[in-house]
Amino acid sequence: MSKPKGFEKPIGVKDYLPHAVAKLRHIEHEVLTCMRGWGYEQILTPTIEYYDTVGVASATSDQKLFKLLNQRGTTIVLRSDVTAPIARVASSLLKDRPFPLRLSYHANVFRAFEEEAGREAEFFQTGVELIGDPSPEADAEVIALAIASLKAAGVPSFKIAVGHVGFLNGLFGDTLPERAEAQERLKECLLQRDYVGYRTALGELKLEESVHRELEGLLRLRGGQEICERALELRVSDGAREAIRHLCEMWDVLGAYGVQDHVLIDLTMIGDISYYTGMTFEGYASQLGFPVCSGGRYDNLLAQFGRPAPATGFALKTTRMLEVAEVGQDEPVRALIRYAPGQRRAALEKAADLRAEGFAVVTEGIAQAGGGLSAAGEAGAGDALMPAQAKTGRYAYKGAVYDQVFTFDEKGRGAAMTEGGAVLKVAMPKGRIYKQASKLFRQAGLPIPEDFDDSRRLIIPVPEANMEFIMAKPVDVPTYVEYGVADIGIVGKDVLMEENKDVYELLDLGIARCRMSVIGLPSWEPVIHPRVATKYPRVASQYFRERGQQVEVIKLNGSIELAPLIGLADRIVDMVETGKTLEENGLVEMETLFQVTSRLIANRVSYRMQNAAIQSLCDRLSDTLAAKA
Repeated sequence: MSKPKGFEKPIGVKDYLPHAVAKLRHIEHEVLTCMRGWGYEQILTPTIEYYDTVGVASATSDQKLFKLLNQRGTTIVLRSDVTAPIARVASSLLKDRPFPLRLSYHANVFRAFEEEAGREAEFFQTGVELIGDPSPEADAEVIALAIASLKAAGVPSFKIAVGHVGFLNGLFGDTLPERAEAQERLKECLLQRDYVGYRTALGELKLEESVHRELEGLLRLRGGQEICERALELRVSDGAREAIRHLCEMWDVLGAYGVQDHVLIDLTMIGDISYYTGMTFEGYASQLGFPVCSGGRYDNLLAQFGRPAPATGFALKTTRMLEVAEVGQDEPVRALIRYAPGQRRAALEKAADLRAEGFAVVTEGIAQAGGGLSAAGEAGAGDALMPAQAKTGRYAYKGAVYDQVFTFDEKGRGAAMTEGGAVLKVAMPKGRIYKQASKLFRQAGLPIPEDFDDSRRLIIPVPEANMEFIMAKPVDVPTYVEYGVADIGIVGKDVLMEENKDVYELLDLGIARCRMSVIGLPSWEPVIHPRVATKYPRVASQYFRERGQQVEVIKLNGSIELAPLIGLADRIVDMVETGKTLEENGLVEMETLFQVTSRLIANRVSYRMQNAAIQSLCDRLSDTLAAKA
């Protein structure tokens, strides 16, 4: 490795220039002042801790800890969160103080990530811990304080999604008794946000139809208090019912705080099942691809430090909020509502509601034309709905800029395509997948032009569907979605497995079918130092490692079939559709790793902030796929 240049720094850390520091300090001050107003006292803990105490107790996985050795050979760690150090302090220096303890903090924390852009190794957190109170009121208090803190930081639009580990444990325990492995598989799918894998796992379990329907229906258990009522109708244990009652009581307390509008209940949320013991939640800000807040109940942590006690809390990702926090901005939020004639009443009622909330709202009638929607009257320059370059996430239309755009079409879907304020942005892969995906979209009733793929434009607005398509290389789609520049995307399962991005995998579209295979010459025989060439080094390495085979993996970017023909590698791992290319080059398939189809994926924040829009699209596509089956 070459010596770093003088201006270089390790991957994952940042320099903050004066304007960024001023904003960061402003956010820190406002949030800590807010927390102090709720009775929370600030605490500071060391940057380094012992691995065998705080490191082991932390919710951070072992491979993400920065570890060092001191002069005596003892392993120490850079703090990866502040919760475990506070548990240590509460059990030692504060052991004589009666419960409950209300403590706040602001500190930098450290996580060892793979060397990928955007994965911060050092970042700031601001948070609270409420120790010694097991009640729903305590959980509601930290959620209400998280909302107040986000407002104090200047985050203009956000949602808090709340779940409960106890409900999922109880539901799976009752429906899958004595099938621990199956329960863990389903939980892992939910933890990884792999809804396609969850449905596949359910299908492989061969459950009774009523049980299968109940467990698949879990994916739709998100909303307000009605979700608790629906969950109580399921055949679940007393433990699961107690979890739901806990959420119902929390919901009532949040109503007393006046913050229910910011909160939704999502019973698919699971958090770290080895750490959280009850309620869990995450906070999502509009126009940001990653959560800005997370927290929950962790009643087992303090026992590891000798003072058992219930506890709950949260941490704001302060560094992330720099991108969305607005300081000193008094402009009203501007909204555009476009409606078809039959939806006039619903659209104007929506406009009245938004105006009552302080929005500046413009309404416009649109006419049905050619199966889609078009602006009433003669179109002119500037009539197309376009991204406003000067203001990220906003849209320009007829010379004005809007923060939120809603379309009410004749099918009565209302603002479903734009809940949370923005046109739905779709990362669409060019080439083979696009042709099949655009056809599927049209079959689902979406007005996608036939000649869409012929355009050289990279960003194509389709205002008739309140969508904007980002034309991308297939391998880049998961990245665009993970970082939130696209709300949803279409991508092959092969790319998802190789890129390993943190996204929701919502729907198997069943298009672009092919398979991942090990390929070689018919005369292939095992060699002492096997080499495998592939465009998928992560997938290939894992496949051979799980089979105990030591191979050297060589990454290539194209014409993979050449590698065994010219002696670069003795085998390859690649995609196979018809096998014609292999046949023409004298190659054969030796093993099939897995079947591949294209999936609909969603950004974590967009899935919360624009859930109705995304779910509406999923329903349309699901109905179309079911009709074709």
